[in-house]
Amino acid sequence: MSAQTDLWSGKFGDQYTERNQVDWIDRSNFWREMAATTRATSALEIGCNVGHNLIGLRAAGVQKLIGIELNEKAAKAARERHLTVVDGEAHFILQHLTEGQFDLVFTAGVLIHVPPDLIKEMMLGMIRVSGRYILVVEYESEAEEEIVYRGRKQALWKRPYGEMMKALGVTEVKTGILEKKDGFDNCTYWLMEK
Repeated sequence: MSAQTDLWSGKFGDQYTERNQVDWIDRSNFWREMAATTRATSALEIGCNVGHNLIGLRAAGVQKLIGIELNEKAAKAARERHLTVVDGEAHFILQHLTEGQFDLVFTAGVLIHVPPDLIKEMMLGMIRVSGRYILVVEYESEAEEEIVYRGRKQALWKRPYGEMMKALGVTEVKTGILEKKDGFDNCTYWLMEK
């Protein structure tokens, strides 16, 4: 994943962090709903950036929270918010985590940046380390569709993430659209269960 690693760990990733100013409170209703539905006591976020979502889960009562983050500046900012963050590439880190280690494993706007040759491996890794629930919050398309992202190719793919997850053997619990009023950028979410 070197092209994507270079992109997100460098200046491009730093710029994303600077412009992606999210108030976690705007997302708090969604995270309260996810915490209540899953009754999770532990969660792993892949691509946590500065920790908006983890803070929302913490406020909703989830006690054990860990993030994985590739961008050093974003990881540092998350740690300053008293979050536990593992540095590095998620698909490598997932290989070293224990099967079923977290009640909930999730991404929010991260799978869209995983290239086609690694997307299945990433999803299988998420399923493996989840004890029960997997949540993906991403841009949806009926078929894989590469989008030029801020003038860059090979940086963003819309996909039918829910169908892709179901094809890997998990069951859909609920799905929906998250709009600006929910603190998200018109994304689809799929909560899946092993």
